[in-house]
Amino acid sequence: MKSFRLQVLSDASQLETILRWLEDLYDPSIPRSVWLELQTAVGEGFDNAVRHAHRNLPASMPVELEVVLSRGLITLRIWDCGPGFDFDALMVTLPDHVSVHAESGRGFCILRKVADRLSYTLEPDNRHCLLLEKRYIPLSQVQDLPRSGSADNLGTSFLNCVLCGVWDF
Repeated sequence: MKSFRLQVLSDASQLETILRWLEDLYDPSIPRSVWLELQTAVGEGFDNAVRHAHRNLPASMPVELEVVLSRGLITLRIWDCGPGFDFDALMVTLPDHVSVHAESGRGFCILRKVADRLSYTLEPDNRHCLLLEKRYIPLSQVQDLPRSGSADNLGTSFLNCVLCGVWDF
């Protein structure tokens, strides 16, 4: 198990730094499609922390991220210092599909589609933690399976489906 942490300012421009950090963490046993899903989830989670949780807080307020890589499991945590919200109520009322043309509201739909486990809890230090777990089959275990395309092509296909609306969130 490997654990990595990063703390950034509450500024949307920090997403580029976060994505570069993630690329440095990439483990070749993780299918690229799974890694792209993780990058998408990190982008959505960070955007929610900056735009919603930290909306009325100074940009100097930190957002902390953690990625834990275990064989077959990626755990992502994003901590914010905002007031929080009723996550369970949101999950109950969140529609299964959101139009790709919607100006907002797609973030948690994407997170729910990507995650095998998703939660948002108040921590003892009074920060809120978005937790996402994603299971995968390590590439070393699937080498003998027939593939119709490379892992990179699968990742690109996933992102295109999300962005172009083939998967109508």
